[in-house]
Amino acid sequence: MILYGCARFTIEWVRLPDANIGYLAGDWLTMGMLLTVPMILAGVAMMMFAYRRGTTSGNFRAAKA
Repeated sequence: MILYGCARFTIEWVRLPDANIGYLAGDWLTMGMLLTVPMILAGVAMMMFAYRRGTTSGNFRAAKA
């Protein structure tokens, strides 16, 4: 989610805003940029939750001793 949100935000820099909405703040913030911010924040929150959880995923098999 973080990478997709950042890529989408970057693409919005070169894309023209929708004709009916235009720019929201100044001459640089579009609705697409504004909508990607919660996506990036949700991705960061999920990463923090996963790292703080501290358990291994089901894809990892511990070596036998």
